[in-house]
Amino acid sequence: VVQGVLNDKRRGTENWFGKTTDEAWKKLTATNLLAEADASPLKEKFPLLVGTLRPLSTTITNEMLASNGYVVAMVQNNYPFGNALVSPETITDMRLAMAHLGKNWPVDMDRVGTFGFSGSGFSQVVMAMNDFRIKAVADIESGIYMDELFQIFSASDYYKPNKLRAPFLHIFSLDLSKEEKFIEAFETKTPFAKRYRLLLNQPALHHWDFASEGYTAAVFLNNRGDKAENVRRSFEISSLYLLNFFNGELKKEAGAAAFLSKKPAIKNTHDSLWSIRVSRIGP
Repeated sequence: VVQGVLNDKRRGTENWFGKTTDEAWKKLTATNLLAEADASPLKEKFPLLVGTLRPLSTTITNEMLASNGYVVAMVQNNYPFGNALVSPETITDMRLAMAHLGKNWPVDMDRVGTFGFSGSGFSQVVMAMNDFRIKAVADIESGIYMDELFQIFSASDYYKPNKLRAPFLHIFSLDLSKEEKFIEAFETKTPFAKRYRLLLNQPALHHWDFASEGYTAAVFLNNRGDKAENVRRSFEISSLYLLNFFNGELKKEAGAAAFLSKKPAIKNTHDSLWSIRVSRIGP
């Protein structure tokens, strides 16, 4: 079963980025993440991050956040694609996960955030519009302000942008941002939410470069050509902003707030690779 899953992931990755060698693929699949299974928990409560599972795609992001003092809970989403974007069932599942973890795990229910990648970022945003417990929300390359996707997103009964109070981080590629025909809905229709818009400027970034698949291909598979280093840096920029966003908004860390408020220098990373804008209108 495991080998079948690995073969399927390899086919998908090579379809997106080109063929790789058996040696490079073996090196990737034999590389362990740094997390320690069954580690003894510290005797304190941690902020909770909930989301919708994309198997593999957010694995590195999940581990990065969990390794920095968060409990990360991703619920499995088995609903049809169009419905899954904004389904009440998905929101209910995340709320049930919150209730279970709040009762049984060392989580601080006054510090709850939510995030998702691609189509798995839609329900988190509409949940944040309706659930006052969500104190920060982020979507990673979700395309919610693109033409047809926005029609699905905004048609949800949960879509109430003027109810959004949680700070909102929207991460997207510069190229695809040119197709965000409804970005005004982010800029002006969420007047009570502090908004962060992070654009990754590397030309021709692939959708999956925001996920584990693109990042690991750039690091291990030698099939990204001369874009590999900037793809790697772009993923790391996105991850740094995601972490500092939650650190600033949920943990109220001064260093994270400073990182977000003024474009910082990032080691070994040219500042042309990204732009960030923070805005808020209304009271």
